[in-house]
Amino acid sequence: MRLSDEIQGFIEQNLNEPTDKLVLKIRQQLAIEPSFIINQINGRKKVSHKIPSWSDKELIFPSVVSFEQCSSEWTAKYKATLIAGKNLFDLTGGFGVDTYFLAEKFEQVHYFEQNEALLQVVQHNFQQLGVTNTIFQPGDGIELLENSHQNADWIYLDPARRDSQNSRVFLIEDCTPDILQINDFLLTKAKNILVKLSPMLDLDQILLKVKGIQSIYIVSIKNECKEILLHISKQHKELAAIPINSINITQNKTDTFTALAPKRKLNHTEIQLSHPLAYIYEPNKSILKGNTQNYLAEKLNIYKLHINSNFFTSQEEITTFPGRIFKIIDTIKLKKKQINKHLDNGKANIIARNFPLKASQIYEKFKIIPGGNIYLLATKLQNNDNVVIVCTKLGH
Repeated sequence: MRLSDEIQGFIEQNLNEPTDKLVLKIRQQLAIEPSFIINQINGRKKVSHKIPSWSDKELIFPSVVSFEQCSSEWTAKYKATLIAGKNLFDLTGGFGVDTYFLAEKFEQVHYFEQNEALLQVVQHNFQQLGVTNTIFQPGDGIELLENSHQNADWIYLDPARRDSQNSRVFLIEDCTPDILQINDFLLTKAKNILVKLSPMLDLDQILLKVKGIQSIYIVSIKNECKEILLHISKQHKELAAIPINSINITQNKTDTFTALAPKRKLNHTEIQLSHPLAYIYEPNKSILKGNTQNYLAEKLNIYKLHINSNFFTSQEEITTFPGRIFKIIDTIKLKKKQINKHLDNGKANIIARNFPLKASQIYEKFKIIPGGNIYLLATKLQNNDNVVIVCTKLGH
């Protein structure tokens, strides 16, 4: 499977052309389905951002859906820091990004994929990428394992999060395959399982329904929550409390916070409240998704502004805080005269949490232009007063 020189040339010449205008041109010049060429153009545009280490290779790209649903290089590399061993079964191979980076940590990888056309694309790409330790197995990975005597150190799977009508699903049992139904079987085939789930799924339900969880990883890229990873094992007994690992990966660093949380009422720990002191903190999205922000506050000895708020405060700056840090300038009411004297040439960045108005409503009501160096944190204090905390964001 290789793109002809004619197709390669056409793609190069039209790489920057709007793809919606290329269909007729493709039909006139090439004896090939236009959607295939458009997939190649879209894939080349996106790969440098999503999987930069693949951008200089002669790859073939699948449908837009397959490419958009695959992991990014950052999240795939993070998974590869979690597991290693002699052999791995990747039961839901897809475009193979996770397979590729995980293959670096295993002697042998079995890639399973029901879509044979997609499997052939990945097989071609792995040849271009120099991967030699992967065995490609077409078909349903679960069915193939049921009829096989093979075992592995690890199984990896990324259940599909759309139903037969291509609508998103929000319950773990509605994903395909259903990990709740195959969990016990998979543990007869491997000592450990790593499952990738959507961050849209409810973490409390995951903890209650999935057996054998040893650890959970909530992974964000630049403070955008991307995926939940479950480590399931048959080597350990059921845990009363599960390590919840909240990870935020940026260009310069990776913030990680781990809380040992009970399987029910994740954020049960008591929290101290305070009026605004010198600094305000907002935890990373992974911490908020894991609902472990109160554990973080307890560890760092900082205070919450309100029981239902996720803004925290302290008198001394904590530069290692995993999230945004703000230096307080003033605490005011949501009044035009008070707000206007703090604006930066009419500009401010507004964040509304636990407040009667949304940020968009405040922008509109007071004719504030988004931007500048001033932040307006609209929130509620412990005495239920609605206030606006005027801040600057610190760049740690």
